[in-house]
Amino acid sequence: MVRGYSRKERDDYSFALDINNEPYDTLGYIDIYPQADGSFTLEKYGSSFYVSELHEIEKLLSIFYGSVFSLKFKRIFVKWVRYEITIPRIEVADLSELKETVRTLRILLKKVDEQVNLD
Repeated sequence: MVRGYSRKERDDYSFALDINNEPYDTLGYIDIYPQADGSFTLEKYGSSFYVSELHEIEKLLSIFYGSVFSLKFKRIFVKWVRYEITIPRIEVADLSELKETVRTLRILLKKVDEQVNLD
């Protein structure tokens, strides 16, 4: 499922792509931004995910280690240890590279869903 929307503060467009098989799971939502030169940027920012255990963070790092994706951890200040995880923007040159990058991200996020206990 692809949802398109425009940001009011700028004249750019972004698309939220749902690469899930489950209808109510936000783990597979990624944001795609087409650029004027035909390139794209993508990120997982609008629908971040959360972990609260050290061994779950270690699993996340092992899944994404060696990939083109980075993970950004932000401490959430609640009564327990909790981190919000996002994937910062990466740039791809064209539509074929975008397809390959989304395919790779889908594989990684599927591993996260299967192996990591998200909060």
